[in-house]
Amino acid sequence: MLMKCAEHCRPRQPYQRRTPVPSVCTLFILFRLLISQLCLTVNTEHKVCNVHIVSDTAFSDLIKNGSSFFDDITNGQNMVHATLTFDSNAKCKFGAFKQAIVGRSNIQVLADSTSIIIKQCFFNCRAMGKKVILDGVTQVKKLSSEINCLRWASALMGLVYDYVDEHIGMHGSPPFSVPQMHFVKSALAITEDSMCCDAFLLEEVIDGSDLDNGEFVKYIGNGSVFPYDHLEGEAIHRAKFLSFCQHLQFIKTNTYAFVADFQGEFNT
Repeated sequence: MLMKCAEHCRPRQPYQRRTPVPSVCTLFILFRLLISQLCLTVNTEHKVCNVHIVSDTAFSDLIKNGSSFFDDITNGQNMVHATLTFDSNAKCKFGAFKQAIVGRSNIQVLADSTSIIIKQCFFNCRAMGKKVILDGVTQVKKLSSEINCLRWASALMGLVYDYVDEHIGMHGSPPFSVPQMHFVKSALAITEDSMCCDAFLLEEVIDGSDLDNGEFVKYIGNGSVFPYDHLEGEAIHRAKFLSFCQHLQFIKTNTYAFVADFQGEFNT
């Protein structure tokens, strides 16, 4: 009996913690996260490009040189090598003939940020029932035209600020603030791969925002010289200044040109 009692009264083994078994729900969440990471890697594109940064050109120089079209070699400020990275399946913003997505560059190209807006031209293909990106050669032609418009518009705004600076120098500062506004900096990026030529219009990201955030304001449309009625506060002040810009540009160019359809984001 004593032997049996000793056998039944052996010392208790120390507690061993069991390895927890993940639930089905936890495994499903981990699986979804893994798939999303794989998709992100697959959809991410890297384009090694020659980036031709558009130089600031005075209106008088555009007139004097008779430069009516942007040439990436002669009109570029300088050429740098950069790698553009973007999600090919990201949600795009579509205009009349261009699409835009937010991407990144491995170096600072247009501003103090590696974030950039990447644009390309497309056409509506009725046979396929969708928007189709144009080929590289056509991209260069159409995007160069877009850059050319930005150059002339920027030069026309330069006329205004030259006049304002001259007036302030002669008569002192006005009793109101003069809005400081400019068109976005831009560049033409052309891929280095000769077997698969592609081209992109790069623009600076206003105030570091993306395409879905930020207060984007349209000040003056194409059909009227008056600012939109719904504007108020600082927005109407900027709109009136832009109306003044149109008036001055019209006079300075001897009634030949002025910038219309002012729209953009206010950077505080």
